[in-house]
Amino acid sequence: MGCAQAEPAQVPANTPSPVPQTLTPTSLPSPTDLPQATLSPPETPTPLPTEVVPTATAQPSPTFTPVPLTPTPDPNYSIQIAAVGDIMLDRRLGEVIASGNVAYPFELMQPWLATADVTVGNFESALGDRPEAYTVAEGKSYPFLSPPKSAEALGVAGFDLVSLANNHALDYGIEAVRDGVRLLEEQGIEAVGVGENAAEARSPIILEVDGIKLAFLAYIDVLSEDQGYDMTAWEATDDRPGVAWGRPEIVTADVQAILPEVDHVIVLLHFGIEYLRPITPEQQTLARAAVDAGADLVIGHHAHVLQKVEEYNGGLIAYGLGNFAFDIDGDPSTMVLQAWLTKDGVERFELIPAVIEPGGRPRPATAEEARAILEQIGR
Repeated sequence: MGCAQAEPAQVPANTPSPVPQTLTPTSLPSPTDLPQATLSPPETPTPLPTEVVPTATAQPSPTFTPVPLTPTPDPNYSIQIAAVGDIMLDRRLGEVIASGNVAYPFELMQPWLATADVTVGNFESALGDRPEAYTVAEGKSYPFLSPPKSAEALGVAGFDLVSLANNHALDYGIEAVRDGVRLLEEQGIEAVGVGENAAEARSPIILEVDGIKLAFLAYIDVLSEDQGYDMTAWEATDDRPGVAWGRPEIVTADVQAILPEVDHVIVLLHFGIEYLRPITPEQQTLARAAVDAGADLVIGHHAHVLQKVEEYNGGLIAYGLGNFAFDIDGDPSTMVLQAWLTKDGVERFELIPAVIEPGGRPRPATAEEARAILEQIGR
């Protein structure tokens, strides 16, 4: 569990206070059409300012002992899930992690990550330390390879599960994926949405917490890159390793297949169009298909910007949680989605607005920043 993996970090006194926002059908702002950003990642990372990056000596890494999720002896059948969007620990964040400061990327948001019963995100990078043994995806823009200690950084922060069904998991080939899954498992973190074949990639991860069984499924459904790289080449097949591809009929079948075995199904979707805030018809079709099939919670990412949250047919859909820990020249607005589930479904949810600092580290939003972020989100 997130709460068992690490004690919450102390937020420095000069850090803005977090502003939790409880949204109800009557208090959510109306959808707001904002101009589409035209942003691109930097070609060459620049060093972080010395005042931004604490050194490993000044801020030693917390100790961490993986604690597997196990059934609660005396459950009360209520759990809290914390979910975030895209996590990419290459570039400047990777430099800090490789230096030994594994707490740095998430330390300012750890109180909302490590205290949840289950904490999930999308890990948008290959993970490993054998670049000479990896095959870079030829013709693909911006391949990412996070250092091995990134798995420890995720563990210290309180993550229990990450999706690898995204457009960067295979940036360095299937061997890097295998290494990454092993490194994550060593920290007690489950990986979902990738496998040696289609059946394995589409297999759910099942966790039991406080008397409630949760099944997590993850899929990708993105366009080819502007440079023409065909992302469907990564789709796992009967005889090829890769990622689970999200099509309405596939998601529907997988949700319905596991639903009788668990209390709730949670679907992670890597979809939409980068930097486009309004959701696409394809996003709505896929997310709603998951809920119609029986999923209680759908968590989306990939667009690099925040997208709307809606309640639909008894389920909750967060179409896009934006970037979370990501060194990129993009919209710094982000958030943590907190959802409380009982045996009956999603009981309530809150949005914790946050801002990504230069260099990629998220921090709690100020009250003014939080209001602006929430204006971007509508039902």
